[in-house]
Amino acid sequence: MSGLVRHSLNRIVPVMRSNVVQKASVISGPRNPVPFTTKLAVGGVMCFTIVAPMFWIMANIKHYKNPEGVSS
Repeated sequence: MSGLVRHSLNRIVPVMRSNVVQKASVISGPRNPVPFTTKLAVGGVMCFTIVAPMFWIMANIKHYKNPEGVSS
């Protein structure tokens, strides 16, 4: 079975290669490099927004364990 598949692929691949059109050289829109400071600022904001809720929960874990007004 493996030989049959390999033989079929060896016959099909060269035929399909001729139909492939290269479009890698097309760039849509202007290409403006992003400054390092902007990358750093955006990365910092993203990191803070992901980590801040975790630290908030860790700092207030006692309120989650035993909320006021709930009898145990």
